[in-house]
Amino acid sequence: MPKLRKATLMLAIIAIFACIIWYMNPKEKEALQIATETFNQYAPDLSQYRSEIHEENDSLRVVFLPKDDVGEKGSPGPVPAFEVELSAKTLEVKRSNFVR
Repeated sequence: MPKLRKATLMLAIIAIFACIIWYMNPKEKEALQIATETFNQYAPDLSQYRSEIHEENDSLRVVFLPKDDVGEKGSPGPVPAFEVELSAKTLEVKRSNFVR
């Protein structure tokens, strides 16, 4: 019975994640895809990260943060964060860098 509950919970989590992606603005989807391609050049293990998208003035900023952020406040944690800034109009990469 516990295995069935685990499987059901995992399916629910996957369904929620799929809904979040489905309702994402098409421009945000494309920005996330471009940022992921940029990020993969430096750190190909995306499984350790979660992503956030922020719109600021004429830019979209995609930030890849460690999933298991166990570091104390001010501590960089097990893996560094990474951010990609894109033009909101053209989705060209303006800059990308690791964040500690």
